[in-house]
Amino acid sequence: MAIDIVPATGSDVGPLTIVGLQAFADDPLNKALEKVSELNQTQRSEHLEWRTQYNLRRMTGTGKFWFKAVDSANGHLIGYVGMLAPKNTRPENPSGVDESRAEVPANVDVGLLSVFERKCEEMRERHMGDRDDYWCKCAPHSC
Repeated sequence: MAIDIVPATGSDVGPLTIVGLQAFADDPLNKALEKVSELNQTQRSEHLEWRTQYNLRRMTGTGKFWFKAVDSANGHLIGYVGMLAPKNTRPENPSGVDESRAEVPANVDVGLLSVFERKCEEMRERHMGDRDDYWCKCAPHSC
């Protein structure tokens, strides 16, 4: 299968969100963090909407670059990745909104999420120190 990597836009966020949820549906950390399997249909729809809006905030703005992978033969979306420009080139939270906790639904284990984020920050500090001049993959608050 040939794959094309092309820039993603805000109009791609719905399909990108579904692909991301499918890709991590069996991931033990994701299952523990979001507990989607315990939700009824209405709650699943609300969770999908929250996740879609969360991804839209993550992919729009200065220094954020998102790409989608599509099957060259049929145009079907098969994956995506986001990259953040070096921190020293991005504005510091211009909206003033704490994006990490904006409207988090009840099914998300915020305590576990905090532990995960803290571990990511510890690893970033261990490997990158005070540097703010590197590109990174978009992961929850990892750079």
